[in-house]
Amino acid sequence: MIVKHKHSKSVMIVIHEIYGINDHIKGVCESFFQHGYDVICPNLIEQEKPFTYLEEKYCLSSFYKQHWL
Repeated sequence: MIVKHKHSKSVMIVIHEIYGINDHIKGVCESFFQHGYDVICPNLIEQEKPFTYLEEKYCLSSFYKQHWL
């Protein structure tokens, strides 16, 4: 989970891609934070390390097993 706050009046909730909280999502969160928003990005894949883009088939399979079965 990413939580960045400077007690702003606005909060941006970022929902990551199926890959998890990767460098791209971290950059999105940082950009919103630098523009004055507090930021929350929950880790929805429940694992510390994100999938790589090369693991697309595996992460889709993992996602479906966690959320659709």
